[in-house]
Amino acid sequence: DNTFAHASGVMTGQVSWWATVYCDVERSKACYCFVDLGVGIFKSESFQQRIRYLPRKLLGRSEDSLKALLERRIPSRTGLPYRGKGLPWIYESGLAGRIESLVVIANNVYAQPLRGEYRSLPRAFHGTFLYWET
Repeated sequence: DNTFAHASGVMTGQVSWWATVYCDVERSKACYCFVDLGVGIFKSESFQQRIRYLPRKLLGRSEDSLKALLERRIPSRTGLPYRGKGLPWIYESGLAGRIESLVVIANNVYAQPLRGEYRSLPRAFHGTFLYWET
């Protein structure tokens, strides 16, 4: 269901996404990558519904919105306690030391949140990209 009109009401058909794992034997690391070529976090219907009633000062720039999302300051649009936990859980796993080297690229934002780095991209990526290592 996620690949058919899930994130956007205007997209039709199937949207490609991939997940890969690479074991870097030399560094003793497993490297995970997720790529979704849909509309991206900030243009998704779900995200737009989630921020509809939030104060604009919380969501000034896209970088601020991503940080607020990762820090659980943006609630699930459904209000259900078990929804909307994916990205915050990945971020919290990094803070707890369970993962390293987290990179999030969504729309016009590049972030390495475990380093506190959030910056605007000169050219938007149409989708969402996640990378981390264990």
